[in-house]
Amino acid sequence: MSKRFTLALALGAASTLAAAGPVTFWNTVAGKALTPTQGTNPVGQSRTYAILHASIHDALNAIDARYASYTPGLRQDPGASAAAAVAATSRSVLTTLIPDQALVGAAAAEILIDLFGDRIRYETTSLTLPGVSRSFRGFSDAAEENGNSRVFAGIHFPHAVRDGRRQGRSIGRAVGKLLPPVGKAPGNY
Repeated sequence: MSKRFTLALALGAASTLAAAGPVTFWNTVAGKALTPTQGTNPVGQSRTYAILHASIHDALNAIDARYASYTPGLRQDPGASAAAAVAATSRSVLTTLIPDQALVGAAAAEILIDLFGDRIRYETTSLTLPGVSRSFRGFSDAAEENGNSRVFAGIHFPHAVRDGRRQGRSIGRAVGKLLPPVGKAPGNY
């Protein structure tokens, strides 16, 4: 099957689902995102759907307030598009459940480990807390703390950070294989 044909099929399916309703569409998107990140864990998947649907409920309720909101203090916006509200909140929920900071941190650590090893001890000053320094035993130690900070701040769930780290390490290893260090690059004199 050609890439162009596969893309056409995917776009056709997406437009059919979108026409069926934005909630149905985002259920399908969530289902496709769950398998690579949560496997077939019914507890994790149920929790994701519950969070997604509470978010969708509040987004739609902000347009037409019929029920009590899960999130108090939301601004009412009766003229907003229901499809746009559902899309925005669904995207927000799904990107929160699949964290980019843990993924990027793990990928960067993997590249640095490939270049320098993982036994370099170093200290760095916080960008957000002036005067606060952190010491690390290696790059993987820093990547671990980077991801955990999002859990401690209540931004991401532990399983999502774990999955983001795993994906980031895979990306870092793949990029490391494609781009050899400068000293090992062919034709480098």
